[in-house]
Amino acid sequence: MQPASAAPTRSSWPCPGSRSRASSSCAISCGHRRCRCGCCRTGPRSGSWRCGWWRPARSRRWKLQRSPLTSLERAGKRLFDIVASSGLLVLFAPLLIGTAIAIKLDSRGPVLFRQRRNGFDGKQFTILKFRSMHVLEDGDIITQARPNDPRLTGIGATLRRRSIDELPQLVNVLRGDMSLVGPRPHALAHDDKYSKLIASYAERQHVKPGITGLAQVQGLRGATPAIEDMQLRVAHDLIYIKSWSFVLDLRILLRTIGAVLRHKGI
Repeated sequence: MQPASAAPTRSSWPCPGSRSRASSSCAISCGHRRCRCGCCRTGPRSGSWRCGWWRPARSRRWKLQRSPLTSLERAGKRLFDIVASSGLLVLFAPLLIGTAIAIKLDSRGPVLFRQRRNGFDGKQFTILKFRSMHVLEDGDIITQARPNDPRLTGIGATLRRRSIDELPQLVNVLRGDMSLVGPRPHALAHDDKYSKLIASYAERQHVKPGITGLAQVQGLRGATPAIEDMQLRVAHDLIYIKSWSFVLDLRILLRTIGAVLRHKGI
């Protein structure tokens, strides 16, 4: 089977996947009826791009090629992660303790769910989450969580809907395994599957994985029943890497806070 393209053929601005300004084969739909580059031919859709929101300060077009973060950029991003994750762990300490007690009272099993994931440059680490299911899968076959999943514990649905189950990953950020913002890490079984189907899938590992990311704030989260779902998510991850800046990270964090407050999760 030939690897699929990482970017579905949908219209976008500033058209990271288009071959010319007149092309209608762009990577991602911005969701507006007509984009500034003039190539968009699709109507609005939910969870869509806001054309000017992600515009680089000095250019109206995305840079199609961008090297991974420099040493200085990685150091600055790491410093921000350490300061922010330390402060958030202190701020959320009462919530973390309360959630741990609630999980122990709700069902039998450990408070934390641990699973192996691939991080920066493919280095494996153990991701931490509050346990929201009765199962603790970490093998060759892992079933993705879905709405009304029967494997959820009594409080599992609430933890996942409000993204409380993700809070222990602040420890992963403090350890240096993850960043606050970056491509979401997938289970090893899913990495093995999609790396064979999507040619540029492994490029997501050019930066540290994140608790939240560009794909998540655009509504691309949860199960990926069709290959096109994962292709679109990977396309967003690669755009994040090629267009990275501190301003972009801050905007994603603000969008994430808004989504959590609206109980949409991350």
